[in-house]
Amino acid sequence: MIDEGLLIESVIEGSIAAEMEIEAGDRLIAVNDKSVRDIIDYHYHTADEELLLLVMKGNGELWEVEIDNSEGTPLGICFHAPAPACCGNNCIFCFVHQLPKGLRKPLYV
Repeated sequence: MIDEGLLIESVIEGSIAAEMEIEAGDRLIAVNDKSVRDIIDYHYHTADEELLLLVMKGNGELWEVEIDNSEGTPLGICFHAPAPACCGNNCIFCFVHQLPKGLRKPLYV
């Protein structure tokens, strides 16, 4: 279960997550009983007004955190930036494969 969910990198001070004592190093396992595999899952599932977060604390303890977010306020949870992924499709419209040679190295995957 250690590799499940998303590792929380930081929590914004004064945010809903900080008020609920969610901390950096915790893992967000699920939102409303839906597994959270990536940042897209996180944003999709936290769009609801009523949220039930399953959080694994740094010591392995599981917390269920209920949040009424009817105002749609960001929760204040920050995650590591996802690594870019490549595929082998070579689509003609692919930004990654269409880059000309000689540009800055950070532009290439």
